[in-house]
Amino acid sequence: MSRYKGYQHKRKYSVCNICYNEQEFLYYAIKAVYNFAHEIIILEGAIDEFNPKLPKEHSGISTDGTNKILKRLKKEDKENKIKVIQKRWKDEFKKRNEYLEHVTGDWIFMVDSDEIYTADQLEYISYILEQEASKVETGRIHGRNFWKDFYHYYDSGPMYRLFKYEKGARYCQRNLLKHAPDGPYKGKPYDHMIAHGKIQHKGIHDKVITLHPNSIMTFHYSRVHSDSKMKQKLQMVQKLRGVQPNWFEKVWEGVEENPNILVQYGHSEFKVHPYGRRFDLYDYEGNHPPILDDHPYRRVRKFGKINEILKCKRGKKK
Repeated sequence: MSRYKGYQHKRKYSVCNICYNEQEFLYYAIKAVYNFAHEIIILEGAIDEFNPKLPKEHSGISTDGTNKILKRLKKEDKENKIKVIQKRWKDEFKKRNEYLEHVTGDWIFMVDSDEIYTADQLEYISYILEQEASKVETGRIHGRNFWKDFYHYYDSGPMYRLFKYEKGARYCQRNLLKHAPDGPYKGKPYDHMIAHGKIQHKGIHDKVITLHPNSIMTFHYSRVHSDSKMKQKLQMVQKLRGVQPNWFEKVWEGVEENPNILVQYGHSEFKVHPYGRRFDLYDYEGNHPPILDDHPYRRVRKFGKINEILKCKRGKKK
């Protein structure tokens, strides 16, 4: 992606983030996109459907160090890009739709609190969307999801992350942005996968572009968390897809003492797997975004190499 270095994007990207108890990676995720963003809209607070045991009188504000991190980000916000809204929401749709009320950019860029991009990746995204501006309204990016530490990951497949913004847009599904009141995006089917500026694959989705994993995969630290944070995530997974019985005790807690547990149970907590497939776990020995060099989890390896544990012959992915 070096040939896109220094590319000056013409579109305005509104980075949108929803968070609750996200102290472990939130600061890094926001700082990584700060220079790229036209604005950063952060909605912080609990969602009732994913936190059913939260007392009614609770404000919904994070109980870990998230609030402190948001204050730090605002203090460092020299360009006045960051807008923070804190309260409690009934469901995820209401929370996501609220940040749409504050968007002033051309594109909505959904960034998770544990999802890190490099400057080169952001320049590449901007370059491709500029080249395909007349044909594309939605962008999907593959995720390299790290599991337990910085040395093991699985490929989650393409995730909806970018949406061309128009006034009146609303979320009607969990990750798919549609227009109200006119329904879905209009236009000819246009879904293709791009690698190094060349179309690799065409599909049938409506004005969707999928960036090829050979060109970009996000660094998603979605399973590199403390036990308490993982329990919070499992509440959401249980609501959306269901969780394997006793997964937390057997696999999440058990793997460090007995890595061979992965042979019997695998690593995934999903009862119903996205895309109808299970995710393979791989070793990772490549680079991480430089912004994470000082992260406290950076040098911690929780267990050994997957290829040795599973005694399989598949090659490492870097």
